[in-house]
Amino acid sequence: MLRTVASFGRQWEADLAIAFLRENDLHPGDLQTFSHATLAGAEGSYYVVVPAGEAAAARTLLADNGYGNHLAP
Repeated sequence: MLRTVASFGRQWEADLAIAFLRENDLHPGDLQTFSHATLAGAEGSYYVVVPAGEAAAARTLLADNGYGNHLAP
């Protein structure tokens, strides 16, 4: 089972986080996307997922390296 560990408003930011996790021997899944329309236009969200057993390590690694404000609850 996969767990969401972070979310981003821009795809390139999520791609960097995924690459960072892979460089640190974790196994993030493919980028998960969600889009919706608002009065201001279309908005997208990009989610980083990892295997459930790696979620705590991934969150810690991301938090300790500048991604803390993107962590999923």
